[in-house]
Amino acid sequence: MYCITAIIFVTNVYGEDQSLGIRDVIQLSLEKNLQLKVNRVSKDIQEEKYNAVATIFDPKIKGAASVGSTSSKTDKHIFRSEIDKLTASASKKIQNGDTLMVSLISRRQKTNPFLIGTPSTKTDFSHNLSVSYIMPLLQGRGEKIATTDIQVEKNNLKIEKLLLEQDIINTITIAQVYYWELFKSIEQHQAKIKSFELAEKFLKTAQEKLAMGLIANNDLLQAKAEVAYREEAVLIAENTVKNNQDKLIQYIYGDTRMADKTIELAQKPIFEKIKNIYIDAEIQKALDYRIDYQVGKVRLENANIYHDYYKNQALPKLDLSFTLSMVGEGKSNNIATDNLTGGDNYSGQIEISGEYPWKMRRAEAYLSKAVYQKYQTQLALENIQQALIMDVRKSLRNVLSLEKRFESTKIALELAEEKLSMEEDRFKGGYSTSYNVLQFQRDLSNAMVNNINASVDYQIARVNLEKSTGVTLEVHQVEIQ
Repeated sequence: MYCITAIIFVTNVYGEDQSLGIRDVIQLSLEKNLQLKVNRVSKDIQEEKYNAVATIFDPKIKGAASVGSTSSKTDKHIFRSEIDKLTASASKKIQNGDTLMVSLISRRQKTNPFLIGTPSTKTDFSHNLSVSYIMPLLQGRGEKIATTDIQVEKNNLKIEKLLLEQDIINTITIAQVYYWELFKSIEQHQAKIKSFELAEKFLKTAQEKLAMGLIANNDLLQAKAEVAYREEAVLIAENTVKNNQDKLIQYIYGDTRMADKTIELAQKPIFEKIKNIYIDAEIQKALDYRIDYQVGKVRLENANIYHDYYKNQALPKLDLSFTLSMVGEGKSNNIATDNLTGGDNYSGQIEISGEYPWKMRRAEAYLSKAVYQKYQTQLALENIQQALIMDVRKSLRNVLSLEKRFESTKIALELAEEKLSMEEDRFKGGYSTSYNVLQFQRDLSNAMVNNINASVDYQIARVNLEKSTGVTLEVHQVEIQ
């Protein structure tokens, strides 16, 4: 089992030759692939965005302090007052859309005589404590509306996690495909070498027959030309091996420092026919597991959330508020505090307020936009579903077709070997030409390549079927934490 957050494996140092199997390339690609590292950051960014928007229900505390001075004049006296004021408040938005507020205003006013003969200094204290509860009746009412941003960002985080899973699936799939492409090119290279060796062997036979006067010079020229042609094919196949090895090494390691070292592919193709497979069951499996379909459903959920939100915003704003206030005054702070907590000086207020923008044009425009986006997302999900079904049908058809193709190429290879052996015997007996033998050698080479292609293409088709049905992670026991 692989764990994305901690994959434990042992690799050889760069300077050594290395043996790789499918499990190895999957482990290495998940750990080393640069693009996958880049894609993991997107999930972390979205997680922080969700954490930020989730703070809208955190309590908010405010405070302010001020010092002021005023002067007042009567017919006989002039006074100068020093006013100290302290304001503190706390508010919290509740998940049902209501708001609770508590505020305290403390005030001290010290009045000093400005001229001789005015009354003596006087100090007054006052405290005002109020509690308010505000309830939206139409616009903004309900937990579903109040938590819109949180729901959307939570779904966006879910999408990013799903997209990361898709990136991991793509990485696993591509790593396996690159592995099998390298395996195919190596086997094709070996087939070309074998074909070249057959041509060289036939050239020696032709030279011996020419020396005995049994064939013409033209037959020898044909044999020499065929050796040169097949040597070119070997060189081309060798170049393809190197290119595919570079591609695999770059993908799983993120660099090409091991590209010039010998990479031994430990795992060979395994041909196992699929048993008891039904197209409807595979399609249902894809609907349950495919990441793109799950992402489409989450995006539709977001579209529904926005539709409901803007439908609510198109309503008039009507709020009901309850306020309870208590006041305490006195010549000293203790007296004012006792009067405040005594509960004798209080007042209550119920208020209803409304707001209705002219014609609600802005809200209606946003609602109309949300309706179209919801419809668009529904169509997109249907399109994903149709593409998913076609993808599963195509992938399954390829697997079943390649099962038959592999069997036919295997038979064709056996027949090509028999035909070549018979033609070589006829040539030795003088009943055939060099052209026929060389042509049968080419047929054998083509049959070997076709058999290799069918065998490896079947492995790739099984990999693509896993991806199209969305079970890649389960098949390879990759666990994301």
